[in-house]
Amino acid sequence: MKRLLLLSLSIVVFFACKDAGNRTKVTNEIQPLHFTFTTSHNIEPIALLNLGGLYHLIYGTSDEPDIRKTNIIGQAISEDLINWSESSKAVFPKYNNSLLKGGIIIDSNNITGYGTSESPPLVAVLIRIEIGDSINQGMKKAFPILAFSTDDGNLWAVTTDKINFPPAFINNPQNVGICWHQPTKKWIMSIALNDHVELYSSADLRLWNFESLLGTDFFPEEIKWKRTTLFSSGDGIHWVLLVDIKKSGKHQTAGGTVYFIGYFDGHSFLNQSSQLHWLDYGEDIYGSLISTGCDGRTINVGWRNNNDKQSSKNNNHFSPIITLPRELNLENSNTEWFITASPVLELKKIYGKDVKLEPVKVSYKVDDLQLISGVKAPFEVFLKFNTSDIQKGSFPTRFGVSFWNSRREHMTFGFDRFGYYYIDKSGLVPSLGTQIVNDPIRMPSNHSDSTMSLRLIVDISTIECFTEGGKLVMTSTYSSSEPFNRLKLFAVNGNIDFLEGKIIELRTSRP
Repeated sequence: MKRLLLLSLSIVVFFACKDAGNRTKVTNEIQPLHFTFTTSHNIEPIALLNLGGLYHLIYGTSDEPDIRKTNIIGQAISEDLINWSESSKAVFPKYNNSLLKGGIIIDSNNITGYGTSESPPLVAVLIRIEIGDSINQGMKKAFPILAFSTDDGNLWAVTTDKINFPPAFINNPQNVGICWHQPTKKWIMSIALNDHVELYSSADLRLWNFESLLGTDFFPEEIKWKRTTLFSSGDGIHWVLLVDIKKSGKHQTAGGTVYFIGYFDGHSFLNQSSQLHWLDYGEDIYGSLISTGCDGRTINVGWRNNNDKQSSKNNNHFSPIITLPRELNLENSNTEWFITASPVLELKKIYGKDVKLEPVKVSYKVDDLQLISGVKAPFEVFLKFNTSDIQKGSFPTRFGVSFWNSRREHMTFGFDRFGYYYIDKSGLVPSLGTQIVNDPIRMPSNHSDSTMSLRLIVDISTIECFTEGGKLVMTSTYSSSEPFNRLKLFAVNGNIDFLEGKIIELRTSRP
C-alpha cells in the first residue's frame, strides 16, 4: 500500500506541476482533436479521396432551413489525417433550390477523358433534387448529373454527355458508394432501397447496368437499409459491404453502420459473415467513408451530425464531427472474419509527454483508486488488466476506468462480466436548457482471454474506445462543463490486477 501511495503521489505531482506552470498557455491554445465542421449543420459525407498525398473529405450541404440558397459541395483537406481545414467550396450556381446526392471518384486511368493520365479528373455521379419554395412542398423533381473537376474539386463542370443512370438511383437519391473492380475493369455502384441493396456496373461512369441485388434475408424486417459502400479489402481476396441501417417501429434511432465480409466477382456479392457486425457501437456513427492511403492502407472515417439537441453549444455538439481516421484490417477468429480498426499511425506525430502506469491491485474495498491527476484533454490511455479469473466468483461484476473534472462530473468506461462493455455518462450534469438522457451505451463482448487491453482516446467532448484488438469500437460524444483532468480505476464486488498502462498527452495546440 505504501508503494502504491508513493506511485500515485508521484504521478499526481508530475502532472500537477506541469499543469500549474502552463495553465494559462494550455487553456488558451488547446484545441479539440476531433474535426468539427463550421460551414453548416446540415451536411452529409460524400467521399474521402487521396489526391497526391492530400486527403480530401468531400461533403454536400443545402444550408437548411433556407433551402433557397445555392447548393454547395464543400471539402476539408488534410496532409496527415489529423489536422483538417475547410477549403473553398465548389458552387453549382445555376442549380438553386436544390440538393445534390451521389458519389465522387478519382478517374485514375482517365477513362472518361475529362482529364489526362498525368492529371486524372475527379468525376461526380450525382442526382440533383429540385426543392420547392417551401419546405412543406417537399421534393419536386430529380435530375441525373455527371460532373468533373480537374483542380482537385475546387471548380466543377457539368457534362452534356449522354448518361443513363440506374432508375433506382434517380428515384431514390442518396449518397452512394462507387468502387473500381479491376478484374472486370468496371465501376460498381451500390444503392440502398429500404429493404435491399442493388449493384450496378459501368465502364465509363455514364451508362450503368444492373448486376444483382442483396435481399431481405440479410436483416430482420424492422431494419431499413439507408446507404451502402462496397470495397476491396487489403488482402486482395475479400470484399466488405458497409451498410448504414435504421431501426423502424416504436423505438427509432438514427442507427449506425454494420458490415458483411465476403467475395465479389464483379456481379454478385457472396456473404460469408454468419452474424451481424457493427463497425462502431457508438451513438449514430454512420456514413462511413473509405479511402486508400499512399501506402495501401484502408482508411475509414465515420460521421455524426449530432442532431439530437442534447449537447452543449460550448462543446460544438451542434456541428457535424468526424471520428479520428482509422486503419481497417481483416482478422479471422474461429472461422469468422472481422474488421479490426485502430487509429491511424499519424496520431503518433502529435504524441506529447507520457506517463507509464505501474501494476496495482484494484479492489472493491478501495473507493475509486486515483490513477492520475492534472492531465489535460485530449489524451490517449492504454490499460491492461489480468482477466484469467473471469470465470471465478471473486472476479468483479464490473471494472474499468472513470474520468473526472474538478466539478466532480465524471464518465465511465467499463466491462460488465455479463458480457458487455459500456460507457456511462450519468455522472455528467446537463447544460442549461438541455434534456440529456444518460442511458449507458453498451457493446456486446465474449471476452475469454487471460488479459484485456483497452485503448481510449479522450477528447474535449468525444471519447473513442477500442477493445479486443480493434474488433470492437465504440464512439460517443458527451457534454461536460469543463474537460476531464483525473482518471480513476474501479472494481465492483471483486478484485482485479491492473498489469500496466500508459497515458499520453496529445498536442493539439495551435501556433
